[in-house]
Amino acid sequence: MTAIKWSRWSGWEINKLIEMREAGLSVPEIAEVLGRTIYGVNRAIRTRLELEDIQLKTPRWSDEHTAQLISMYREKRCHKLIAQSLNRTSIAVGNRIRYLKILGKI
Repeated sequence: MTAIKWSRWSGWEINKLIEMREAGLSVPEIAEVLGRTIYGVNRAIRTRLELEDIQLKTPRWSDEHTAQLISMYREKRCHKLIAQSLNRTSIAVGNRIRYLKILGKI
């Protein structure tokens, strides 16, 4: 197995990343097109695009949504129902619940 050499993102790559995100391509699809790792694409989305105030398809968790999630979780609602009411995926809800458990908030 050979190591992948890191290289700085070019302006063309950033523009292509923005274009593909707005078109609705998934992170693995973008990584394949750009010849980047999934981790690298995720990191570029979080650092570069958010710094430039470009809207992502799914916004970060607000304090209000987190409070609603905690409330519904304590009411023993299923992930699917929580996800629908917060306009999130079940996976996103599950990940957030795990994170909140680590923080001791649930």
